[in-house]
Amino acid sequence: MNRRQKIIWTLIVILMAQSVGGDLYTEYKRIKTNKLKKEIEQIKVDNQTLFGRIEKQKRDSIAVFDKTNANTIELNKLKQEKQNLQKQVAQIVEQSWREYRNANYSKYCAYIDSCFTEKELAELSHYAGVAHFTLSCGIDCNYFKTLDDILYGPYWHEFADFVRDTKHSKSLIKKYERVRRDAETIYPYIYIRSVFYDAGSIAKCGEPITQTDINFTDAIKSGREYLVDSVYKSKSVCPQYMAEFNRLRNVSKIFTTDLHMLIESLFLYSDEYYNLNSPLFLSYHDELYDLVRRINTLNIKIKTCSSQHDTDIKNIDTYFKDLGYKQYHESHKKLENLKIELDSYNTQNNR
Repeated sequence: MNRRQKIIWTLIVILMAQSVGGDLYTEYKRIKTNKLKKEIEQIKVDNQTLFGRIEKQKRDSIAVFDKTNANTIELNKLKQEKQNLQKQVAQIVEQSWREYRNANYSKYCAYIDSCFTEKELAELSHYAGVAHFTLSCGIDCNYFKTLDDILYGPYWHEFADFVRDTKHSKSLIKKYERVRRDAETIYPYIYIRSVFYDAGSIAKCGEPITQTDINFTDAIKSGREYLVDSVYKSKSVCPQYMAEFNRLRNVSKIFTTDLHMLIESLFLYSDEYYNLNSPLFLSYHDELYDLVRRINTLNIKIKTCSSQHDTDIKNIDTYFKDLGYKQYHESHKKLENLKIELDSYNTQNNR
């Protein structure tokens, strides 16, 4: 190969190298551009789920904390102890009321019977299946179906109103009202004011309310929930002693579910509290008072532990909130840098 041919061949090799190099560089820029685009899209996706992931991390951290932290373990122990005491209070209240009814219902009926002559009873019996009333704003119409409903049932005001409107037996109805009022005074807790709105009350209203009243009321409400939950979970049959109570309670369409326990029917208005000193609880007063005192002591300890627990949880919450914003700002900064780099490559590609 002569000198001229060598020069030509060298020029060809140089031109080919430049062509291949250009192609390689173009491919490199394409790969780099696609990689930058993928990184940018991935950061955008990650940012959309960032705070959800941080929230899950926080929940997991709190769960581990609650299982291992000494204060939280003590708090849960105190709450469980309080729950057990509240159950005991509710059980005793239920037992007290049940024992009262079992001991006094027959006396209550005998007292009413003793106040009427056979003639008066016969006259009152004429209204069985005739006298009616409503408990649900006219939705349903209920009847005093038997003489027992008239004499011993809870809705004696309604019966008196019906007979009075018939303009008959005025003297008898006055006596009926007096006898029923006296019976309710002598035996005030046969029907507690629950669904039987005109019956006796075990609540305090408009009186100085003590911490004992508050704790006693809270114990009945909370303890009742635990009792009711356990009763219905076990699917137990409604006990016999509730049959008469439910028969009278379910006289209206607005009451359709049988109760397993008397305590289920109790309710309070917003400014009322259950009265521990009610004669209904006299037999168990000291035991109930001791339980309520112990609940009060636990409340003080629970308040202290709860305050520390709230502080600990707030610190965990703050840590993960700060972590979330830190990671967001870091990824946002990285995203901006990648966009600048991508713009640079796009500019070079367009030359």
